Amino acid sequence: MAFTGYDSTGHTHRTADLYVMGIDGSGMRDVSKSFDRDPADLHWAPDGKGIYFAAGDRGSVNLRYADLSGGVRDITQGAQVVSLASVARTLVAVGTRSDPEHPPDVVRVDLRRAQSLTRLTELNDGLLANKRLAKIEEVWYTSSGAARVQGWIVRPPAFEATKKYPLILEIHGGPFAMYNVGFSYMFQNFAANGYVVLYVNPRGSTGYGDAFSNAIDHNYPGPDYDDLMAGVDAVIGRGYVDTTRMYVSGCSGGGVLSSWVIGHTQRFAAAAVRCPVIDWISMAGQTDIPLFTFSFFHQPFWDKPDEWLAHSSLMYAGRVTTPTLLMTGELDRRTPIPQTEQYYAALKLRGVPTVMLRFNGEYHGGRVLPVALGAPTVGLVVAAIGLAPGGGRTTARAARAVPPASRRCTLRPSLYRIDLTATERAPGAKGVARLRPAATPFGLPVTVDGHVVWAAEVTGEGLPAPATLGAYTVFVAWAATPDLDAVRRLGALADGSATGEVAWNKFLIFVSAEASATADRWSGPIVLRGMSASGYMQNFSAHPLFNGGVPPC
Repeated sequence: MAFTGYDSTGHTHRTADLYVMGIDGSGMRDVSKSFDRDPADLHWAPDGKGIYFAAGDRGSVNLRYADLSGGVRDITQGAQVVSLASVARTLVAVGTRSDPEHPPDVVRVDLRRAQSLTRLTELNDGLLANKRLAKIEEVWYTSSGAARVQGWIVRPPAFEATKKYPLILEIHGGPFAMYNVGFSYMFQNFAANGYVVLYVNPRGSTGYGDAFSNAIDHNYPGPDYDDLMAGVDAVIGRGYVDTTRMYVSGCSGGGVLSSWVIGHTQRFAAAAVRCPVIDWISMAGQTDIPLFTFSFFHQPFWDKPDEWLAHSSLMYAGRVTTPTLLMTGELDRRTPIPQTEQYYAALKLRGVPTVMLRFNGEYHGGRVLPVALGAPTVGLVVAAIGLAPGGGRTTARAARAVPPASRRCTLRPSLYRIDLTATERAPGAKGVARLRPAATPFGLPVTVDGHVVWAAEVTGEGLPAPATLGAYTVFVAWAATPDLDAVRRLGALADGSATGEVAWNKFLIFVSAEASATADRWSGPIVLRGMSASGYMQNFSAHPLFNGGVPPC
């Protein structure tokens, strides 16, 4: 039998080795001791003389072969992420492969011929056919203690080196894990909306050997913070980052570090602290991994509480000034929601702009956001802490509409999610739709490059108690000239009887910066009557997603 593991140790983490032994437990030996990487996806060679496996190394994951007589050799190489699912007697294997520009697809691997990978599926080619993808650049830089750290910079598809861009620092969890070079929908989404993204493997990450992952042994957070800040400095040094629009985010171990970051620096304009640990003492009694939690410290907290407190972000809440979004599932057993609640209470007590999002029925990490939201993380970050989609500067201030530039705008729809509840037919019931200036969760109007952002709100009148039906979509677009008649005609289209490009669940609302600048034309909300003449719809509420409310010029 083959398995991975390591000898009992007082360290928090050890790189695993590959062992074999008889089924009766006899003859156990280490066949990968000099490899210093974590083997996974183990598969016996058909002749029983060795083991095929996958292992991460400096951001890539490739296939290897461990000979029982000694030695590990590469089967595949390169900047890619390859998994191993099955090995046939003919030494043909199947798995998946991904790289920075290609989502995972099923591949066939001829294990007798190095680098022989044949793609068997094209699952996402149609989706990506008309998309401009961001380019990803690998970087290495020096941190404290002369540590060499690897990271990656994701730049917007239309990147221009002479411009300044907002920066998002995204931090991985674990902490004993590794960012890899596989395709990332989230990072591509951020970049498509005008952000430069930095993700790095700080000390504590796997894939760089035992000494590197153990650099945070009994010192977490510790030098990993130095590595993150050195990475930010390295990107700033390239000259295209707007240092007034830098943001930090992370979940789980990334939540630990993002909360630690804002307690130790004020350089970030906002933070998304997701499923964090902020108090190690209370964490030890709440989590489903108490032994792992205790392993971070030399002694239990009842004997040496100062060590536990010194590494708890909660103890640095008094230094936090950064507007913060907190996000955790209510069923999270790994980093339970009381951790988030404690931090929320502390920041609110201090007057720090803070929003807490609780996800019903959600466990640790996982989807993180409800499926109906569609765009993971970025939509709520945009809505809650003012990350401007498209790279435009978003400010929370008194709304002052600015007339548009003389050049003509190109119409570009923006996506909103509409939560819809309804009941049985109720003849005579009315629906009311309103356009309002969008506001942050702190109640302040939102502008983008001087233009007021408008949101749609639809409610029903005269309807009985609702029953939930689902989620629908409304498209709110900017145009050079407002079409008020088109807005008012929405009521007649609500029952689905109208024909043409607008159906009852796809409303087009035309708004312009020019119109919003004319107070006498746009004073107060626009009210539409008859939206629910059939009695099927009521209680709409609009939620901006990743392209919500951004003018095209």
